[in-house]
Amino acid sequence: MLNSAFAVDAGLLALHWLVQGAGYEITSTDVVDAFRATVHAARSVGREGDVVALVRGVVDTDGPRADFVATAVRSVRV
Repeated sequence: MLNSAFAVDAGLLALHWLVQGAGYEITSTDVVDAFRATVHAARSVGREGDVVALVRGVVDTDGPRADFVATAVRSVRV
């Protein structure tokens, strides 16, 4: 469970930095993979709903790639 909690935090940070423009030649697949892994980890610690809401908040911020990341995240069925 400790590793899953860490994975959730790491996934949220990854998505935050993707929104802020970090990374090189990021594709929508990269975003979707990060989102799915984060949700999977959240599910294992019973935080799926909370984490999905947090991700939606992260991608709805102002950032250089916010629209790109938000579009990719919204394409995933949770």
